[in-house]
Amino acid sequence: MLFKKSDKKISLLGVIGGTAIGLSLIMLVVAGLFLFPQTREYLGERFETGTLETIDFKKFSPSEETLGYLVCPIDICIDNSPDNIAPEFEVPITQLRKILFEFIDSQGSISLQSLDMENQRFDFIEKTTSMRFPDIITVQLFDLSPTRSTIAIYSRSLKGYEDETRNINRVKRWLDYITPR
Repeated sequence: MLFKKSDKKISLLGVIGGTAIGLSLIMLVVAGLFLFPQTREYLGERFETGTLETIDFKKFSPSEETLGYLVCPIDICIDNSPDNIAPEFEVPITQLRKILFEFIDSQGSISLQSLDMENQRFDFIEKTTSMRFPDIITVQLFDLSPTRSTIAIYSRSLKGYEDETRNINRVKRWLDYITPR
C-alpha cells in the first residue's frame, strides 16, 4: 500500500511538472513574438498575403517570379497568353456568380479577401492543406449576352513553390464545380 500512494504522488508531480514546462515554453514563444519583432515579421510573411494587387485581366501579364496558372477568355486577355482558354457558359452572369459563391461557401479552406461588384472581380484566399500557406485566386466574371457569360481565373502561390501543379489543379477543380450542368 505504501508504494501505491507514493507512485500516485510521483505521477501527480510528473503531470504538474510537465504542465509547468509546457506552459513555460508557450510563454517563451509568446514573449519572443513580442520581444523580437523579426520573428513576428517572419511568421507574418509566411502566413499572410499582404496587400493584393488589383488585376485588370485586359492588361495583366503574370509575373514569372510568381508560380501561377491563368485561365482567361482569349478576347479579354489580349496582352498575355493564358495557360488555358476560359469556357463560355450558357447562363447569365448573375447565375454564374451565384454558382461561384455557392462553391466558395461549401469550402472550408477558402475565404473572400476582396469584392468588386462593379467589375465582377473577386479575390479569394485558399490555405494549402499541409503548411497552411495562403494562395490567392482572382476571379472576374464577364457578361457576354443576357444569357451567356465567361470567367477569368488567376491562381497563384505566394509561398511554398515546391508543388507546381497545385494552381493548375485548383483552377480545374473550381471550373469543374462552377460549370453548369
